[in-house]
Amino acid sequence: MLKNDEWIKEKANQGMISPFEPQQVRKLENDLPVISYGLSSFGYDIRLSPNEFRIFRHIPGTIVDPKNFNPNNLEGTELCTDETGSYFILPAHSYGLGVALERLEIPDNITVICIGKSTYARIGVIANITPAEACMSDDTEVLAKTGWKLLKDVLIGEEILTLNPETNQAEYKPVQEKQSYYYNGDLLHFASRSIDQLVTPQHRMWTAKRTRRVEANGQGRSTKERGIKRERKDYFEFQFQEAKDIFGQWNYYLNRKVNWEGINTLGNFVHCGKYCFRVEDYLTFIGCWMGDGSAYIQKGNNYVIKLAVVSKKVKRDYFRSLLERMGINYYESAYGFAFNNKELCQYLSPLAGAKNKYIPTKLKQLPPSLLEYLIEGMLHSDGNLDSQTYGSSSYRLVSDFQEICLKAGYHCTQWEKTEWSALTETISTQYKARVCKSRVTPNKLLPKNMKKVPYAGMVYDVTVPNHIFLSRRNGRASWTGNSWRGYLTLEFSNSSSADCKLYANEGIVQLMFLEGDPCSVSYEQRKGKYQEQPDRVTLAKI
Repeated sequence: MLKNDEWIKEKANQGMISPFEPQQVRKLENDLPVISYGLSSFGYDIRLSPNEFRIFRHIPGTIVDPKNFNPNNLEGTELCTDETGSYFILPAHSYGLGVALERLEIPDNITVICIGKSTYARIGVIANITPAEACMSDDTEVLAKTGWKLLKDVLIGEEILTLNPETNQAEYKPVQEKQSYYYNGDLLHFASRSIDQLVTPQHRMWTAKRTRRVEANGQGRSTKERGIKRERKDYFEFQFQEAKDIFGQWNYYLNRKVNWEGINTLGNFVHCGKYCFRVEDYLTFIGCWMGDGSAYIQKGNNYVIKLAVVSKKVKRDYFRSLLERMGINYYESAYGFAFNNKELCQYLSPLAGAKNKYIPTKLKQLPPSLLEYLIEGMLHSDGNLDSQTYGSSSYRLVSDFQEICLKAGYHCTQWEKTEWSALTETISTQYKARVCKSRVTPNKLLPKNMKKVPYAGMVYDVTVPNHIFLSRRNGRASWTGNSWRGYLTLEFSNSSSADCKLYANEGIVQLMFLEGDPCSVSYEQRKGKYQEQPDRVTLAKI
């Protein structure tokens, strides 16, 4: 059934079309005539966005391949303005791509037919439409089971850490779809000492406003008169909002708390040959070994494990106490501690090497109560207990340390420091992470920490079942939304022998809405390749 204006208006008020014009607009307030847009009897005329328009150009010696499209075949064109309005020029016998001004969220039982407006059809301009996607800068990372990795390197089907908005629990979910496209314009930067996100204006942020409530018992006179202490509590109701809607605004917060349950796959005791360790002591030892340990096989199949310590008495006493608690028969020298154990040495030796150390994936999936011991051991080895800072020459190890700190319910940031060594006459990079064990609260966004950043390059996004995933940029992690609806990319063909104007902010295509029975598998569920895009041109994909 073809839907009428009443139905379109009702659904638009529920978010199907944004922004929405409830009537046909043919003239502006200054009496300037425009190509009509807005609600009609059995459809809706959407407008051409002024943000971007790109025209195909020929590169000698190349063939346009829809399976491997070359972005260099598209050339941006300027927005022109005169007394008739703002417009792009589409050359004769050429093809161009623009994008709709309106954002659409179409119900699963609705199919939209797109028809070019007769005003353009009668001058030889033919319009087609496809949806599209994406929205984060190319240096954004996500947390996979193997550790942090760039968003652009994530594979479809790979599990990344997501947030279940119903339970507020962190859980790994597979990437259903991956999006990327070339973006040329301003990205919005939201940053503080704790968070960092660089996104397109239409990126869906997982944000909340703080609501403060005062609670007190008693009735009758005011609590102040009766001397009753009132308790103030802050409440945060998180929801999706586009980045452009919160940019420059006050009282918005980003969520950075990771509520992780994990699973104990080790049990209460860990067996290593003749030894049987309490799991808490075993994890503390692994943490110590990550910073100051080595493991290797000597001649004669002598399996050696060492903990190095020279001058720090506190560290030496801590290591000695731990080894004695574990019942290990160790040897102590001026350089530290050593003992023999085949099973433990075989487990640790692949992890050895100062710049190559990392925490095994199995250990990073443990519950917060056990991750605490791993963190404690690491801080007592290569950490500073006063500042709660951990350092290593292994980037992966420090990233893993940040991961287990986040999963333990703490906040943790990571950075790197490059130093010149006069002794070795070399430049070395030290990676550091600082953990904050105080209560992790939502991070307040301040307008002074928001800015527009000129950007020309690829942007990326993924689709996950929960639609919220943990992102990291410049070593600072927070939750963010993914893309899963869309604007429309508009395709134009100028079949005439003359250049044509395409007016921005004016009607360009009519949409007609047809209702059918709900499908068993929706476009979103079957991972439609053109699901969700901001108001920028999206390239061909398969």
